[in-house]
Amino acid sequence: MRRSGDPWLRLLRILTPRGMRGFLFPLILLGSALGAWLATQRPAPDSAFLSCAATDGDTLRCGEERVRLLGLDAPEMSGRCADESRRARAARDRLAALVQGGVRLARDGEDRYGRTLATAFDREGRDLTRILIREGHARPYDGRTRRQGWC
Repeated sequence: MRRSGDPWLRLLRILTPRGMRGFLFPLILLGSALGAWLATQRPAPDSAFLSCAATDGDTLRCGEERVRLLGLDAPEMSGRCADESRRARAARDRLAALVQGGVRLARDGEDRYGRTLATAFDREGRDLTRILIREGHARPYDGRTRRQGWC
């Protein structure tokens, strides 16, 4: 007697009683559907956190996306005086330290330069804007009023 075909199929025929073969395919299909459904019920993976770099005290680069943090004004890197430039580097360095473990963004449109406007949260759920303001690296800013100088 010549044996041909897939060895797994032969093993399945040996292990499955003849009357059960008609139930095997629907059972496998049901198990696959249940597995797919359970996979969607898991909490969001850590991939929801983005890897970003600070370009200055209020702007992040997350891949190709430029993100302007909402609610703050930080000193400019090309400051009007040496003190502003020094403060700008300190603000950028602090923001870089805060985003080191990844951030979650709550996006809220775009600014006139095409940057995404967003609030950023670290892995502990802390609002990075509040931290920068509390530590003196930035000032509150609503986007409408005239900004104060840093010199």
